[in-house]
Amino acid sequence: MEGYFQQERKNIPLLLQIQTAKPLVDTHAPTIHRIIYLSLLYKKLEEHQLSATEREKYLLLEKMSCILRTKGQTDNKNDYKSKSLIEEKRKQWKVNQEN
Repeated sequence: MEGYFQQERKNIPLLLQIQTAKPLVDTHAPTIHRIIYLSLLYKKLEEHQLSATEREKYLLLEKMSCILRTKGQTDNKNDYKSKSLIEEKRKQWKVNQEN
């Protein structure tokens, strides 16, 4: 039995080293170089601009097709009566003259 305990005492420093050992495998993400990051950023920006222009083209096409379907009629008609004070006075003056 004493031989076993002596072996355990010899292994204590080894066990401490094992417990305090840090892993040697790098588990971090790979570093992205600035040039690659900027190129990806520019590519995303270009895609965003292209999608905006495509959306504007689609809206313009919809407006043009609406114009062609309605035979070019205007959709901004002003349906209101002119309310001039002079016209009301003229009507009253005509009524007064007829009486």
